[in-house]
Amino acid sequence: MRVPITKELNLEDLKSILEREHSGLKCTWRGKKVLIVSDPAVSKSAAAQVMAGKKKATIVEAFSTVGGQMLFFLFVLLLGIMIPFIIYLIAFKPKQKVICNKVADVVRAHYGATEVV
Repeated sequence: MRVPITKELNLEDLKSILEREHSGLKCTWRGKKVLIVSDPAVSKSAAAQVMAGKKKATIVEAFSTVGGQMLFFLFVLLLGIMIPFIIYLIAFKPKQKVICNKVADVVRAHYGATEVV
């Protein structure tokens, strides 16, 4: 999901805000420009991936580790596309969506437009 922002989004600041306001969230880096936010209380494998742009923040569903992502890709190779896709939609997608919405709310609150139109 793309969240429009009015202030510049610094991922290091966002990481400190998330860890301060939501003590259960775990933030890790995947490269220099990608922040992975996971909530072990919801799921150990579900996470949200946050990337900063000039006028928007992109928050998408992701796996919390690269190993988990590769394991899912291995299942896609071994079992075909349909069975892993159904398992993904039932087991992983709802939990990932919960974490994405939680992160998007924090981004909107701290970096979004504060004006009421």
